[in-house]
Amino acid sequence: MFVAHEGFHGIYFIDPDFRSKVAAVYRSMDSRATAFLESYFSLYDSLGYDTADAYLMENEFMAYMLQQPLDKVGPYFTGIIHERFLRNGGNPSLASYIAESGASEFVRAAEELNGYVFTRWGIAGGRVGLFSISD
Repeated sequence: MFVAHEGFHGIYFIDPDFRSKVAAVYRSMDSRATAFLESYFSLYDSLGYDTADAYLMENEFMAYMLQQPLDKVGPYFTGIIHERFLRNGGNPSLASYIAESGASEFVRAAEELNGYVFTRWGIAGGRVGLFSISD
């Protein structure tokens, strides 16, 4: 997951169309989903995320969506992330929203972003491989 997460950051940095796609998907999210994610990021001082930085939030959102295969996104957010969120004092109503919805907004976002990276780069969530950049 770590390598995929960081690999997708690299693609984000070099592909302006991908950044635009990520921004559009992020803006289309239910506000409770983005509040959950931004809240999760702020619960961990060690991450050092400035949640007021839209570029950073969109970039991290994308990497969290694509760091695992699509079939793992829902369970990841309703399991590991949900548990960490509550254990570290996260808002119970936001946690309930994620659990009750099956993290459906994150799953939808991952599907949209996965479609882009597969079409553009031939890779998929949770997997990065060798590719070349051509003009």
